[in-house]
This record gives sequence, structure tokens and C-alpha cells, in this order.
Amino acid sequence: MPEHQTLERIRHFSISLDIFNGNYEELVHHLKIHNTPQVSLKLMGMDQRHLLHAYQREITRFLHNYIASALSLTDHARNHYRELYSDNNLFPEYQDQINKRFVNNQIAVFIKDLRQYFQHYQMPGVSSRLVYTKDAPDFVMTLLLPTKEMAKFSGWNSLSKKFLAEQKDDIDLLALINDYHKLIENFYHWFIDRQMEIHKDDIKKVNEHKNKIRGLEISNFLMQFIRQPKTVSEFEEEIFRYFPEEDIDEIKNSVTTADRVEKILRLLKQVNQINQETENKIRTSYNDEKK
Repeated sequence: MPEHQTLERIRHFSISLDIFNGNYEELVHHLKIHNTPQVSLKLMGMDQRHLLHAYQREITRFLHNYIASALSLTDHARNHYRELYSDNNLFPEYQDQINKRFVNNQIAVFIKDLRQYFQHYQMPGVSSRLVYTKDAPDFVMTLLLPTKEMAKFSGWNSLSKKFLAEQKDDIDLLALINDYHKLIENFYHWFIDRQMEIHKDDIKKVNEHKNKIRGLEISNFLMQFIRQPKTVSEFEEEIFRYFPEEDIDEIKNSVTTADRVEKILRLLKQVNQINQETENKIRTSYNDEKK
């Protein structure tokens, strides 16, 4: 089905989004560990500096992976859009949203340029700063990107240069990444919701066809079940393949066998008509196994 092919392309694109989000979670997880005072105080001692430097290098690696996946996601989204919508007018507002959200956004442009910095210039020399405060928590730890050192790179876009020039201090990496990720997350929530709206008829057609196929497969299985009885466990193993996990969980949570049988029959009847012989055979199988 062409509708199924379209939905498969959308599903495949979601892999890029999953990789991007996974890299974000990994980076933020380690930044939060770094920024935890109980950990920071131990790492700041002179006899533990080698561990601090090793951890900074690991965070730099996670940052590299995140930035790379961010720009991969951008490229994949552009190609995904062209493949599905360039020859029709199904999604005309896409480019307007790109322009509105990203073209003049300093953080978005800076992150884009940061990949060039990583890949074509050098790894940024991150640093850790431990500050004592009068209020709880007593100590605040941050991982910083060096603005003056990074400004030496000649490949910055004018908006990135302005962003660096406006920083009064080195850049708090966790705050930067969270701001950027929120920007991307909001866009892709809109993007995916809009795709689901555009393709709602495709989704309906595919689901109807899947249900038709499922109904035929269940009918064939039940015909075989009448001719060649199975144990309850064999019967359920086969039937459960055709239904979503939430339906299976509801059946498994049944208090009594009778309740379990009624739930199974109700599910089967939602897909096909079941003749009385088949219904009686299912009930008898459960009753016989109880004896």
C-alpha cells in the first residue's frame, strides 16, 4: 500500500529523533553528575584532578555526539520533507516554521556552527567552576565552554559571533544544551503532530487493512483450533500475537478463569464474527483444563 510506505518513511525518520534524544539524555545525565556538589568537591581536590579531567573529556565526547546528532537530525528532516512533500502542497507551512524558529535564533545558529568548530577546528577546552554560595546548596558546580578561546575560530556565523560577544562569562554548558533542546523538542512536537494530521486518512486505511488481515489470520487459526484442539497455553500464545500489549495485560490481570475467557471472547468478537461452535470450544478448553 502506498499509504503504508509513507507511514514507514515517517517511522524510519523517527530513528534520527530517537538518536538525538538519546544523546541529549546521556549528555545531561553526566552533566548533572558533574554538577552535583557531593561529587564535585571530591573531584576538585588536587589528588583527584586526573579524575576530573577524565570526566571532562568524557563529557566532551558526549557533547560531540549530541551536536553531531543535532545536525544529522536537521539534514534528515530536510531530506524527509523533500521526499514526502516537495511534489505536493500537503505541508506548506514547514519552511515558514523553520524560518520563524531557527533562522534568526542565536542559540540554534551557534549550535550549528559548533559542529563546524568540533569537526574542523578543535575540541573546546571545557572547564569546571566551583562557587561557594551563602544559600543552599553551599556549593554550585558548572561545566563551562570558554568564550574567548572559542571566539578565535574564523568559521562563526555573524549570529554566533554576536552570541559569543554578548556572553558576560564562559557558557554554562548544561543551560545552553537545555535551552537548545527545548527549542528542537518544541519544533518536532509540532512537526510530528502536523504529520499525523496530514496523514490521518493514510493511518485509517492502513489500520483498516491490518485489521482485515488480522481478522483473516484469526479466522484461519480458529478453524484449525476446532479441528485440532490445543492446550490453553498454546491457544493463548497464538491468540495474543494478534492484539496490543494493553489488551493482553487486561486479560492476564483477570481475577477468575471465567473473566479471562469472557475478555478473550470479547476481543475476538471485535475482529470477527465467532460462531457458536467456536465459542463453545474455547469455553470447553478452559473448563477442561481446570479439572
